[in-house]
Amino acid sequence: MTTLIQRGMAMLGRVAPGAAGGDVIYSRGDNQVLLSVTFGRTEFEVETAGVVTVQTSDRDFIFPAAELILDGAIATPLRGDLVTVITEQGTVGDVFEVLAPGGATPYRKMDPEGTMLRVHGKLKQ
Repeated sequence: MTTLIQRGMAMLGRVAPGAAGGDVIYSRGDNQVLLSVTFGRTEFEVETAGVVTVQTSDRDFIFPAAELILDGAIATPLRGDLVTVITEQGTVGDVFEVLAPGGATPYRKMDPEGTMLRVHGKLKQ
């Protein structure tokens, strides 16, 4: 049985990329998948030598967890994976490494069931 939250998150996954996102290529080694994502940003509190600072992810990528299929199976985001933004002209844009500051988990579940994921990315220079 599908819960109301699951139905709502599924609708968000279909509608939001068109309003506040775009297409990306998510890759791990030689495996990759094209995803329609919503863009975001997350603030992190990081403590170093007793000093707390606030840092942000360069960009977050929000998408349905079931769409991250690598090597024929649903995958979990891993630190070091790459996310390449596809521009409106259909060309390769910025490349982000899946990463979060201070050793934080590089992704978060957006709902209790884990229907949607928020993957944190750092712009590669």
